[in-house]
Amino acid sequence: MSISRLAARSFAILLLLCFGQLIEANLTFAQSSNANLSGTVTDSSGAVVAGAQLTLSNTARKSTSTYQSDDGGRYVFRDLEPGTYSLQVAKTGFQTTVQTGIVLTINASAHNDVVLKVGPGTETVEVLASTSLVNYDNATVQGGIEPQTLSALPIAIANGNQRSSAQLAVLLPGVTTSSGGDAYNARINGGQQSGDEAILDGATLSEGYLSQSGMVAIHTDFPVSPDMISELKVVTSTYEPQYGFTTSGQIVAETKSGGTSFHGSAYAYLRNDGLNAIQWGLPAGTPRTFDHEMDAGANIGGPIKLPGVTSGKNKAFFFFNWEPYRLNGGATRPLLTIPTLKQRAGDFTDNLDSDGNLIPIYDPRSGQQFSCNGVLNVICPNLVDPIAKAWLAQLPTPTSPGTSNNYLAPHAVPNSLYTGSDAYLFRIDDNWGDFDRFSFTFYRRYNNSNLASALPTAISSAQGQPGHSGVYRFNWEHAFSVKTTNHFTLGYLDLYEDILSADTQAKAGLPTVPGVANTTTYLPTFNFGDLQLGEPSGPPGHNISTRPTWAINDIISRVVGSHTLVAGVEWRSPQGNANSGTNQGGSFSFGGVTANNNVGTASGNANADFFIGAASGASVSYYNVPAIYIRQKGWAVHVGDTWRTTPKLTLAYGLRWDLETPTREKYNHASFFDPTLPNPDAGGLLGAMAFANSRRPYPEHVDYAGVAPRLGVAYAFKQNTVIRAGYGIFFGQAFYPGWNGGNSLDGYNINTGVGSPGNTQPGGQAIPAMCLTPGNVFCLAAGVPANGYPTPASLAPSLAPGIDNGLDPLYRPFNANKRGRAQQWNLTIERQLPWKAVVSAAYVGAHSTHLPSALQPLNVLNPNNPAVIANGANLQNPWDPSSGVPEPYPGWHSSVSCASVGQALLPYPQYCSSLAGLNENVGNSIYHSFQGRVERRLDHGIYMLLSYTNSKTIEDASSNTQTQAVTWNGQNGVISPYQRYRARTLASDDVPQVVSAAFVYDLPFGHTKRFLNKSGAVDKVVGGWQFSPIFRYSRGIPFFFRDNGVCKSYVGGCIPGVIPGVNPFLQNPNNFDPFKGPLLNINAFEPYSSFDKPGYSGYGRRISNVRGPNFKDLDFSLTKNTKITERVNFKLSANFFNALNAHYFVNDESQNFGGDTAFNTDISNPSDAPFGTWNGAVSQPRTIQVAGRIEF
Repeated sequence: MSISRLAARSFAILLLLCFGQLIEANLTFAQSSNANLSGTVTDSSGAVVAGAQLTLSNTARKSTSTYQSDDGGRYVFRDLEPGTYSLQVAKTGFQTTVQTGIVLTINASAHNDVVLKVGPGTETVEVLASTSLVNYDNATVQGGIEPQTLSALPIAIANGNQRSSAQLAVLLPGVTTSSGGDAYNARINGGQQSGDEAILDGATLSEGYLSQSGMVAIHTDFPVSPDMISELKVVTSTYEPQYGFTTSGQIVAETKSGGTSFHGSAYAYLRNDGLNAIQWGLPAGTPRTFDHEMDAGANIGGPIKLPGVTSGKNKAFFFFNWEPYRLNGGATRPLLTIPTLKQRAGDFTDNLDSDGNLIPIYDPRSGQQFSCNGVLNVICPNLVDPIAKAWLAQLPTPTSPGTSNNYLAPHAVPNSLYTGSDAYLFRIDDNWGDFDRFSFTFYRRYNNSNLASALPTAISSAQGQPGHSGVYRFNWEHAFSVKTTNHFTLGYLDLYEDILSADTQAKAGLPTVPGVANTTTYLPTFNFGDLQLGEPSGPPGHNISTRPTWAINDIISRVVGSHTLVAGVEWRSPQGNANSGTNQGGSFSFGGVTANNNVGTASGNANADFFIGAASGASVSYYNVPAIYIRQKGWAVHVGDTWRTTPKLTLAYGLRWDLETPTREKYNHASFFDPTLPNPDAGGLLGAMAFANSRRPYPEHVDYAGVAPRLGVAYAFKQNTVIRAGYGIFFGQAFYPGWNGGNSLDGYNINTGVGSPGNTQPGGQAIPAMCLTPGNVFCLAAGVPANGYPTPASLAPSLAPGIDNGLDPLYRPFNANKRGRAQQWNLTIERQLPWKAVVSAAYVGAHSTHLPSALQPLNVLNPNNPAVIANGANLQNPWDPSSGVPEPYPGWHSSVSCASVGQALLPYPQYCSSLAGLNENVGNSIYHSFQGRVERRLDHGIYMLLSYTNSKTIEDASSNTQTQAVTWNGQNGVISPYQRYRARTLASDDVPQVVSAAFVYDLPFGHTKRFLNKSGAVDKVVGGWQFSPIFRYSRGIPFFFRDNGVCKSYVGGCIPGVIPGVNPFLQNPNNFDPFKGPLLNINAFEPYSSFDKPGYSGYGRRISNVRGPNFKDLDFSLTKNTKITERVNFKLSANFFNALNAHYFVNDESQNFGGDTAFNTDISNPSDAPFGTWNGAVSQPRTIQVAGRIEF
């Protein structure tokens, strides 16, 4: 019997056993963030007390639940709202005991024993509860930030968003954030970035067809401030069966709600450049960067009093928060590399390597070095392309000498999508009688677009995204009895965006490229060197998208003796509706045309390519069907049992089955590459375009084998000490990188592209793909049509199998619905200490398979093919009949723009693409870690959280689920499938050590305090002070090194190895000064001349063991609380971020998905950024945020 069939049968048996216990409770349709409270009632001698009456009361709501201890003295309250409770216990012959101050957090399994004393029941003994902070019930690894702490710790208003509570998740063990401290880049216990899950008020925050949830959603797209939520928890490993659809962690948040009395606040958090430090690295005398930011608002919560409706047992409550955010400026100014004034005039005598040697540029007409009036490396002015000349004229004057990092933008450019938002949160809770509790959450945001640009607007690459979003939740808690409860959740979210280009708003009258789809409202996009001019999205209204998700969860639980049974169902429907009109003005790339591939050393300059208007590649989109409607479905069924076998031993076990279908287009407007389909336009070769229909709406085969067992053991081997172990299998989502839902409209729309076929004569000069201006002499000399962009002969829709011949079709592998699968395990020892503190030490590990990857492109050369070996030196040369390689099919060489010798030997020569699977998922990862934690719950004005993680992540998968299969120079897709073993390396954002510490300390001065215990004026001055620091340190992430200039490999990217015994650093990476020269030593790596040998790809690792700078950060908040009246408090605080004004070098400007791109790691030494030099990206300086709050 197969493993999958055995697992399926086991799941069915467990389901039937649990169903037999649950059937009388009318199981309905499963994901609750509620808490559980259990314990044992005993007398003073330790004997269990059966039949004791327990009444649990919510302090804020005054709602109650009752239970009667069983024969073993046990009691269990399930599905409790997080909050503070009191517990009354009564039994004839014993004094009534009332325990107060029971704090229950999200997803907590709290343990609280009760000891009754003999005496009359009319006597009541009130004690402060000693609820255990240790988890006795399961093997879940989790941590969180409680309400009082959440509001006390410093959280910055930054990156175009209001304060985000999710930022504090980085304080927990197992959470790493690449080379910086931004929670956006978080990885949880080795899981992939963007691969986690976020849950708000019981339902997923998965963003429709974008295949993203987790930190992306709850930190950036739907941020929740401390004024919106009551608590944040991160469930990191071996969690219960109710959680799924991720191989990583679960970020769970609960919105605030009202109580029996009115509470509220008004607040304003302000940032101003007058309080900021000056950006590191700027010349002396540079003024502070203009930075004005505000996060303000007000909230109120309390009872709803409607005569005849909300009286007696029917009690309703509300909470409302309004939070506007505004941004003008920012803390840092971009430092860019732009062409020098000499280069804009055709003079490239400043095209030097790091040793000061001239890098020659070659005339693509002759293969000889450019010369004008006898001066080498100068292009005569009459050869400048008119279109390029007009765009270059829009560039600003460099602000500093040199060819790199030579332009400091005149103002800050926020690293954000938005420059402002208005957020509204409204929640209603209704306790309807003794058995039903309802809640409705309405969260709405309106966002202002960020069109700020480092360059003049006319040539800006800025993209705006004005829009609005909404999150809606309905929860219904029903108690069938004291032992059986049901929790139902209905969730919906959507985010509307209108993506537009800033340059189309300028209307500067710049020239466009003839032959493109739209020259009226679109401008072209030019990419050369480190620079992009223009942006392809176009004007407003042409790129509108929504991303709705529906979700239904239902969980039913029942207590049967020492068993707590839980079963549930989950259904979700991610969707996407998008109208696209991007790239109608054309995208043009430049590089390699002025190089000479025969010289064996670095040559050429991308700025020179643009100067002469000779592009190495171009693409234009023509639209007939601009809209797509993506649909997807997901289901899950789960059962579980927590069995307290003895007072010391608890077993938690269960099974989950989940499934997520591939995406489809509602009207079957979709096309995809089918490698098994004959292509009549390619001589019958296999590999052609297929088109969706009702019988085959998507290419993948649906995988039904998502059976995920969970097992946990908790053993209390000493008082207040428990050892836990757990194992579980977890399945992720069906990811589609690229934010398009895996959809292609090729055939319906006409997506065209041209590329350079390679070298020409033995002179070594390249053939341009096209030239910008008709009549361009460089294209005419190379035999390339010089009429602007080559417009297709027909723009009508065509569903022909060969419609994408010569292009890069969308490929979705047939087996790609076999979703990511993680095995997680942990061994944890946890002990409760005095002073409401707990300490834990854990070994946490995970092994994941079927992860998003770029390992198996179809259209690659086999290095063992005799024809490949025989033609190694000529593979990149254009094919002709004399090359000795047969033409793949008649007319091939004139039908594709990539007709090289190597192309003719590919498995699918009709496609100018590696045919990498968009949603390929054959990657693997392994993660091991030690995690330590010491936490003291806020008590007597002191809170502490100390975390330490020592970990290692090795993988051949993509580090981020949204990283597409790039080739040659990226982190992924650089290794040939014939050398796949080379892809298994450290993760590109592996962080071996992380230390974090957070404290809240009420200073001991003023009334009722240890020092200066006085009321009146003395207390107003010295009392109410609070100090809350956060410190975080992490080791640097590894570099990856490439050769992108001389590389003649045909099996993959060229990866230089590090020469043993040679220090790769010229400076200490943790004390780097860019003004003293490069960080990295080019002489420690294979020389770039090594890669002039055809077929050689180097001996380096995909990701090296050479690590970049470490990260360290100290933030703190100093707060003064002043009582105005008994109920009204005024709070004034100053929040210091990067308080020590440290700096680190990461490319935060691109939210780098783990790639340390702050330094050039290309050994081919392009002149615009010599090897090892800093590219200008630096962290923000110290910023100070001032806040005022009135609370009642």
